[in-house]
Amino acid sequence: MVPDTVATVPLIACGVFGALFVLALIIGRKIKFDPVLR
Repeated sequence: MVPDTVATVPLIACGVFGALFVLALIIGRKIKFDPVLR
C-alpha cells in the first residue's frame, strides 16, 4: 500500500461529503424546504 493513498482517500471522502452537503442545501433552498429542515 502506498502511504499517499492512505492520506488521499479520507481527503476525497471529505470533499465528496462536503460537496453533497452543499448541493443538498442549495437544492433545499431552491425548493424552499427550509421549514422542514428546521
